[in-house]
Amino acid sequence: MAKEKQKKNRLFSFKYFIYDFARWFLGWPCIIWFRVKKLYSSKEAKKHVKGPVLIACNHVGMQDPFVLHIAFWYRRIRFSITKEFLKSKFSNWLFKSFLCFEIDRENTGFGALNAMGKELQKGSAVIIFPEGHINLNKDSVDSFKSGTVLLAYRNNVPLQLCYYQKASHWWKRTRIIIGETINVRELCGERPTMDKIKEVSNLMHEKEEELRALYNLKTQKKKK
Repeated sequence: MAKEKQKKNRLFSFKYFIYDFARWFLGWPCIIWFRVKKLYSSKEAKKHVKGPVLIACNHVGMQDPFVLHIAFWYRRIRFSITKEFLKSKFSNWLFKSFLCFEIDRENTGFGALNAMGKELQKGSAVIIFPEGHINLNKDSVDSFKSGTVLLAYRNNVPLQLCYYQKASHWWKRTRIIIGETINVRELCGERPTMDKIKEVSNLMHEKEEELRALYNLKTQKKKK
């Protein structure tokens, strides 16, 4: 079944015509503006991920989805949007054409997890921001919501951590560091308790902090 779903995600597909058209023809201004430079935590992290994957990144602003789309250009990326943006028929059609899926701001618990889970079960790459809010502090990453680990566990998909910071000036490149994929089920065990889920969430937060430190180290070397 997974292989059949992956076959449907061809390079060119009428189903994704609007999304692909925008990505290939209208996405270039974003590519030129951000000029995303990808850094990697290891050689293993450079491998392209096929099939469903949960991409978790720190949250620094409204431009995050654009930066992540560029960083993972080889995939069609899904991300959530609140139902307030989907009130009209046109906006509903437009955002869903760009592979956004609806979540309810007033029910961001299991409702949001179920919505993301449905996308992962289709074999998609889904973006999630584990901090749960925009964090402009470059000196630390806020604690991760346990829902990120729970989502990866329930749907048995790899988790890939990323970290980036806004460029200090508009003419400078945006740099993002990408980590290796993590098998959450191996860390949680077969029947994890919520305490175990929280423990693994804290571990993911530590790994994100390690990415932040590595990001700072690599970007400082570039400046010298």
